Amino acid sequence: MKARDLATYLRVVWRFAFCLALIGVMLQAPAGTIITVEHDYSKYGKVWNTAPGICAAAATINSFIYLRNQYPSIYSGTNIIPDWDYNDVIDESDYNTSRDKLAWGWNDKPGIYKCPAGEDGQKWWWKVKNAWLDEFAPGKTVFSGQYLWADSSWTRADRVQKKVPEWSFLLDQLRKCEDIEIGFWPWDSEQKKWGTGHAVTVTGLRLVDCNDNGKWDPNEEFKIFYCDPNDPVAKKEAFVSLGEVDSWQGIMKIHWWQDPGRDYFILNAFSESPIPDAATLFLFSSGLVVVLPLFRRKR
Repeated sequence: MKARDLATYLRVVWRFAFCLALIGVMLQAPAGTIITVEHDYSKYGKVWNTAPGICAAAATINSFIYLRNQYPSIYSGTNIIPDWDYNDVIDESDYNTSRDKLAWGWNDKPGIYKCPAGEDGQKWWWKVKNAWLDEFAPGKTVFSGQYLWADSSWTRADRVQKKVPEWSFLLDQLRKCEDIEIGFWPWDSEQKKWGTGHAVTVTGLRLVDCNDNGKWDPNEEFKIFYCDPNDPVAKKEAFVSLGEVDSWQGIMKIHWWQDPGRDYFILNAFSESPIPDAATLFLFSSGLVVVLPLFRRKR
């Protein structure tokens, strides 16, 4: 056999053996799934957190800008982002003014940071966000949320579940093409109290479902993507795990990019989407849902 023919023969044998080996590995490996759900980041607002304590207002306005950009047929006839300078153009100036109005108050409405003394700030955030949409885009939006200390005195109390946010809530809301704002806080174990929190807008997630059971198990990778008003230009991401604080267990925990050495716990998640629910409009219209097969070797 000539050297060239021998080389060709060996290449064919090697490729055949490699294919057999790969098939063997795949047959022995349990199937899994990588689920990625992301909205179009370019459609979110890029409003900055420019003063102490207005991150929730900035994160919420960044969500409203997404609703306006993604669903023009629903929100085009509304003032979800008002033309504050009356120049017939909704631009960055109106975005920033909306942030400030939502934070400190507009017309006769108090803002997010006018929370009455002794009242839960998260209740007030939810209440003011609802008031804004009721005034500037009435009858256009459906709301939902999860917060451990919610109670019957909340605005639209039936829309807020009294529990810490669950990973499945984030997944369901993103699949329904809904906006989600979350708040997370560090825990001071010595002082036995929560530290200064922060608010961001969730734009996507990635779940590696190794055993293909449709759930997030502790050994599986789970990551969120978000728009942070402290740097809204660049999309951020954070791995999520489950932690506990005193008697509270199963709280989603992340490391925040601005304070990576400390654990932050997600304590509230608020979402909003057009009426009818965005899922009935078109499931994939506001983002990308990718489901990929995952294979891993048995050990």
